Amino acid sequence: MSLNDARINIFTYFKENWSATPIVFEGETAGDSYVKRNDPWIYAYISWGAEHQKSTGGSNSYIATTGIFAVKMYIKKANGVAIKDQYTDQLLSLFRQKTFNNISFDKPKTIGSDDDWKNDWTVRYFSIPFVIRSVESLL
Repeated sequence: MSLNDARINIFTYFKENWSATPIVFEGETAGDSYVKRNDPWIYAYISWGAEHQKSTGGSNSYIATTGIFAVKMYIKKANGVAIKDQYTDQLLSLFRQKTFNNISFDKPKTIGSDDDWKNDWTVRYFSIPFVIRSVESLL
């Protein structure tokens, strides 16, 4: 699977299974429209990792490509911590050890918050490790 195909699969899965907030994906521009509104929103992108190759014997090779699906959740401070925790629970359960299309996700991690972003917004950061597994012919 190409990196672009994997990105499309991951973004499509997220878009089809997340309805709590609008999503801005890597390559799209959020603009001021989200910042000027009071509604929560999400920015999502992929950080690619390493590719590992292992022989499976014979004429095939096992390939594992790693990456991080990163999510930034923007919520107005006035909306309170409860909504941020509710969305966090939903996001974590959506990806927790999920597998589809040869893409396997590890346990998501909440990696902190930034309460000073643009003064009245809070941002929660997520790191969701994944691996893409494929078998390729060596012939």
